[in-house]
Amino acid sequence: MVKKQKKSVSSGNQDQASYKIIIIDDDESVNRLIQRTLDREGFRTESARTGKEAFSKFTGRDDEILLLDYQLPDMTGKEVLRSLSKKYQRIHFVIMTGHGDEKIAVDMMKLGARDYIIKRPNFIYLLTPKIKRVCAEIDKERHFMQTEESLKESEEKYKASFNKSRDAILVFSRERRIVDVNQRFVELSGCLETELESMHLQVLFPETADPKTEERLRSMLHGKEIPIFEAKLLTKNKMIIPVEIGVTMLTNCYDQEFVFQANIRDISRRKQAEADKTKLEEQLRRSQKLETIGTLAGGIAHDFNNILTPIMGYADMALADLPSTNPLRNDLEAILNGAYRAKDLVEQILLFSRQIEKERKPLGLHLIVKEGLKLIRPSIPTTIDIRQRIDDSCDKIMADPSQMHEVVVNLCTNAWQAMEEKGGTLTIELRQVEVDAATAKSNPNLKEGQHVRLTVSDTGTGMDDAILERIFEPFFTTKAVDKGTGMGLSVVHGIVRGHHGDILVYSEPGKGTTFHVYLPVTSSEKKISKKELAAIQGGEESILVVDDEEVVLNVVQKMLKRLGYKVDICNRSIDALKTIRRHPEKYHLVISDLTMPDMTGLILSERLQQIRPEFPTIIMTGFGESLQEDILHHYGVHEVTGKPIIIRELAAVIRKVLDT
Repeated sequence: MVKKQKKSVSSGNQDQASYKIIIIDDDESVNRLIQRTLDREGFRTESARTGKEAFSKFTGRDDEILLLDYQLPDMTGKEVLRSLSKKYQRIHFVIMTGHGDEKIAVDMMKLGARDYIIKRPNFIYLLTPKIKRVCAEIDKERHFMQTEESLKESEEKYKASFNKSRDAILVFSRERRIVDVNQRFVELSGCLETELESMHLQVLFPETADPKTEERLRSMLHGKEIPIFEAKLLTKNKMIIPVEIGVTMLTNCYDQEFVFQANIRDISRRKQAEADKTKLEEQLRRSQKLETIGTLAGGIAHDFNNILTPIMGYADMALADLPSTNPLRNDLEAILNGAYRAKDLVEQILLFSRQIEKERKPLGLHLIVKEGLKLIRPSIPTTIDIRQRIDDSCDKIMADPSQMHEVVVNLCTNAWQAMEEKGGTLTIELRQVEVDAATAKSNPNLKEGQHVRLTVSDTGTGMDDAILERIFEPFFTTKAVDKGTGMGLSVVHGIVRGHHGDILVYSEPGKGTTFHVYLPVTSSEKKISKKELAAIQGGEESILVVDDEEVVLNVVQKMLKRLGYKVDICNRSIDALKTIRRHPEKYHLVISDLTMPDMTGLILSERLQQIRPEFPTIIMTGFGESLQEDILHHYGVHEVTGKPIIIRELAAVIRKVLDT
């Protein structure tokens, strides 16, 4: 029975348990009596005998109530409160006084006491109801404050959302006059906020004179939702901006019975995208066509390079064997010249189809420029004269071919589009120049030294200084919506800077524009004369050559034997792997084709590393695909050499691998 009673009391006083009553009375018996009484009601209690002790008990929390006797040994209740109020702003207290001290109680009520208790003989029976009433009063105040704070916070959030919204927001009255706008609408309309005050909607949205607008507003007044609709915003500068509008009705706002809030979104880009749809579809068809050509080109390149390997290899070796007076030398040199032209043709096919290495490599920019011009020439109007001065003897640059192709096409396209209406002259020039100290100083992104300079000039409309300052910004464009997205020059700028070069532009309204692209030449590729064949370094190591083309195997074997190596050949990668497993220490090097039926050259290299770590491996490839450094490292490949195989290049790669 006792346990049940305690449980009942405890469960009934959960609200009181949230408050702590600090009893401050120097009469020990009274203090204990009050504490026991309040404990039974579920309150948390603490006691103090003096004002000084009360200071250590009270922490200023909102759930603390002081039950304060006015007369204490060391100070009065008023002095206790005066000291505490210096530290705490909000103090809940109930004052206790002796019989006949009602005046003191009234004075303390004026100082903020929640209630007072006269310590008559039966005061203990009045204590609990008074404390509970005070707790309820504090709860109400707290709830009111929380509600008020929530409303204030909600209003602040609305204002913040209103002003920071990505959408332009316009509030207007039943008479269609503007009541309020956010900053985004000010920016979109081009008007000052003061100019927009009380302005009629028809000034900004001429279409609002349409009966449909009145019909929409009437529908909303009858509680109906209207779907989002499109309109045209007429800005202060008389520009027309396509927008999307969603309207809602707000009641009891802006001191009016109701107003309308329009959320307005600029849909210029979406409209531009819709206008460009046909063009994009055409680009997609063209892209798919190029992708098909690229796939075909990759296969052609592989087969064609396999065919060129024996032609160039045998002709090269035969030429080296003939004395300088032999008349057949001219014939062999003609064969080699034709083979080199075929090799260049394969590279151009790969370049056109973008089936080329994406990594940077020594590159003759003249090839890129010529192929880029071939690509865009059909698009250029006949009213535009094309002049080109391309120096084929420029040193190579270290570059990504596809990115250089993008630079050339973008610059040339911009140039001819600037002359599309009236015609003119498009000039493309490529030459090697020396960047001196003065030029480098005035252009911090340029370094002193040899550079290849690509110049693209037009005689079009030109640009003023304000436009020149922004031409490399993404999405900035002066073209019509169907002529460009504003990304072309920013991409060109990024590519050129990424290649440690710089792009300079000169323009004048009515006189055209000139772009100069500077790209540093590379010293990483040494040009080797055909006459140096006799000086090529060979060796005596054992080499295994793996290729599924017998004709390639035979010519490479003959080349390597000519260089002094001991050579075995294998036309299946699986058989090569079995051979190495039987004789793991026999070969100093394996040269393998990349693409073979049973197992690719990369997988073969990986398996070789499992048999013998750091097994020297060279990959031959007739494709133009990218073989990134991290991929080669993953499969344990030491070097890559392209087909058609040229003896001097192969010899140099072998020594590089074996001597490292």
